[in-house]
Amino acid sequence: MRERRLTVRDRIIVHLAGYTRFADDFECPEEMSQVGISTAIGKSRAHTTLELNRMKESNLIRERLAHVKGAKSKRKTYVLTAEALAKEKEITEHIWNLEIEIIGSEESKIMNGQQAVNILMKELTISKIMAFEIVFSSNDQINIHEIRTELAPTDHIAEPENQNLDALILQAEMHSKKGAISEALATLDKAIDIEISNRDRARLHYARASIFRKQGNFQSALDEIDKSLEHGKESQLIARINMEKAMILSDIGEVDQIMELLDSAEMVFRQKNSQVDLLRCGINQGKILRTLGHINEAMDVLENTLELAEKTGLNRLEAYVLVNLTDLLNELKKYQRSKELATKAKNIFQVLDEPLMLAASLFNLGEALAALGEKAEAMKNLDKAISILEKNEISRPGWLQHYAMILEELEEPEKASKILSKINQ
Repeated sequence: MRERRLTVRDRIIVHLAGYTRFADDFECPEEMSQVGISTAIGKSRAHTTLELNRMKESNLIRERLAHVKGAKSKRKTYVLTAEALAKEKEITEHIWNLEIEIIGSEESKIMNGQQAVNILMKELTISKIMAFEIVFSSNDQINIHEIRTELAPTDHIAEPENQNLDALILQAEMHSKKGAISEALATLDKAIDIEISNRDRARLHYARASIFRKQGNFQSALDEIDKSLEHGKESQLIARINMEKAMILSDIGEVDQIMELLDSAEMVFRQKNSQVDLLRCGINQGKILRTLGHINEAMDVLENTLELAEKTGLNRLEAYVLVNLTDLLNELKKYQRSKELATKAKNIFQVLDEPLMLAASLFNLGEALAALGEKAEAMKNLDKAISILEKNEISRPGWLQHYAMILEELEEPEKASKILSKINQ
């Protein structure tokens, strides 16, 4: 019995082997980019990006910037080295030499691995990678009917049954966006004793988990998200819950499950073609990769997510990507691009009622301007960011400390002292 599965690295190698001929072309297929590879192998962008960088360090792939069909700008593309091509041959030959009994097909019989892969691709309309995975992980027997059932489209999420709950969740989200966490939780408390369906109960606990996480109460957030999973049934809702659980686990330093949770969530969002969920997933993946110390991988994922946001025209989510990206660009001392993107984020949030995110975009812009020597504009944006926090009674002592440090560098020690004094007020 074969219990092992193809690793993420194996999947990438098998996938890219089909694109060797484009290695040095002016324009490459999207399947050679990080997003295309991620889609083909059935793993999240975060997971794929991490493995691609490991493979680059191991001299299994070669990376270059190239024009990608359908993309506005150049992207990183990947091609296998000779060493990786030898590995692909080894994987393929192993699968070709297997003996597999196919059940439930027009051609039900014992056949070799190559024939089994071809049958699966033909009858189930699946990718070569997926067919390889099914054959490789089988116990020498594959039931076509069972696999077809597993691959059938997942259930449709019905319209919300409880409009009162929807109103309370929306109200809580608005409080949360303004930094009023206590008010957000108090709003959701009103729904605890309402008679609602299991699906709505899952949504309520999910909303509470998200707010507890923003508050920094991670144990309560984890308790709520586990309750949400108990009640949730529909695939897309469960995917959202799993994505939130990954964020909570990242915050408390438990990283073992994170990639698996993100992979499963992103695959459902792709199946549902939910652009909003994919954008949120990309933002969260960037945050998690950064938390784990994978800065370059976080940058790659956020850049890809920004491109998707620009394509879809979802300005609010684009602005969220921009805030996360500019914060990371400042850390990497890429201040000119940070200035450009932070300005764009500021312009979007100025017409949205989200003071915390407007303050974040202004703060990132001010930091970039300070580093570029534009002192007056830097202080103007930083002061406005702090003013927004104070007006909305949002506590961010870390921002104040960072602003004080920037002021010291700008040779404004008196103002730095005044800013620091606010932390203890």
